[in-house]
Amino acid sequence: MKTLMIGRLFTALIFMHFLPSLAFSGDFKPVSKIELYKQLYGINSTKECKKNIDCRMLRRHIIRDNKNCQIGPRDVETTDQQINRTKDDQLKISGSMKFLGVYPAKYKYYLYNAQGAGPVLKARVFINNADEFSSNDLSRLRQKLATAAKTWTNGNTYNFKVKFDFDITTNSKEATVSVKLLRGSTRGPYFSKWSLNWSSTTIAHEMGHVMGLDDEYSNHPFGSSVKCKRSSLMCSSYGGRPQMYHYYLIFRRAFCYI
Repeated sequence: MKTLMIGRLFTALIFMHFLPSLAFSGDFKPVSKIELYKQLYGINSTKECKKNIDCRMLRRHIIRDNKNCQIGPRDVETTDQQINRTKDDQLKISGSMKFLGVYPAKYKYYLYNAQGAGPVLKARVFINNADEFSSNDLSRLRQKLATAAKTWTNGNTYNFKVKFDFDITTNSKEATVSVKLLRGSTRGPYFSKWSLNWSSTTIAHEMGHVMGLDDEYSNHPFGSSVKCKRSSLMCSSYGGRPQMYHYYLIFRRAFCYI
């Protein structure tokens, strides 16, 4: 009995120590994959999920994420009501995913509440070789990043307002991704090389990786293309748009920091 009491006291002290650092308030519990499929798509089995393109891609993203974070979709719908971080105390979301199903690639972004205007998701790009480009070149890239952010902001499928804020930073410690900028063509990867000639849609796709989303058009870097929805931004970097499950995947991670 004495040992049990000491154990409970120790647990309580640990909880109280970490309580001030919580990003959200409330009781949010993870759900099983099957329950997740059911809440989002009315699907009751993995077999059924694999037959539904959206459910199949959602499942693949979750499997490739190193964080086992399956928060109930109804909880994620309350993100704007629960987040309490300010611009001066932003919540850092970080982890890694199996990029193309193989490489453990890192992702990182920040979340905070904009004083009643809803959640803001911030991501910053550090250019390792910025001194090789003119201010006009960097201004062009900055404008494309702003347009890419609008693509994510305007595509939001939740009822709450949200703003995506993408920009260049000259502070490497503030960066969520650091890259070498090229004038010619490149296919990346997103954490290594970018092209000044990329369109804002391509950049929106690459920022999807920065926020922890994998490519949906391939199983691994040696080919093996898979069927994906061409209207999805992570399937097509030329004409796709963000999907509902993308927003779920991005925002649910904040709840896992409780």
